[in-house]
Amino acid sequence: MPLRPRRFALLAFVLVGVALAEAALLAVWAFRDPERIRRGSAYLRGERLAARLGCFGCHGPEGRGLIINPGSFKGYIPPWDGDDWDDLVKSDAEFDEWVKTGEISRFRRNPLAAHFLDAQQIKMPGYRDILKPGELESLRSLVGWVRSTRKG
Repeated sequence: MPLRPRRFALLAFVLVGVALAEAALLAVWAFRDPERIRRGSAYLRGERLAARLGCFGCHGPEGRGLIINPGSFKGYIPPWDGDDWDDLVKSDAEFDEWVKTGEISRFRRNPLAAHFLDAQQIKMPGYRDILKPGELESLRSLVGWVRSTRKG
């Protein structure tokens, strides 16, 4: 049975309304989080990669957690947006080293820091053999976004 003109107009009106509502929601999302949109694909690749590697299991949702780690220097796994992050990771090269090997050689060379690296119950795994070209940059982009949107 063909649609009558009035029903067709009503259906078209509803479909246009749904499309406009969806566009409005996307605009609100973009307005509330413009940095995420601007960094876009690198951030999103990093987020998917971190989820695949299990990073959020130890570093918490969005890397913002404070997961307990007995035996570690401060007693927790450092969140990516924590106050002590800048003391832990001094450069992109150190970040890359930490992700690839599971630790930073600057800490391994320090006897006190090395004690805590060995004593911590949860140790950072190294991903050198798992990461593909460009994936470290995506993880750095994700961590940079998390740090730029600190929640408190």
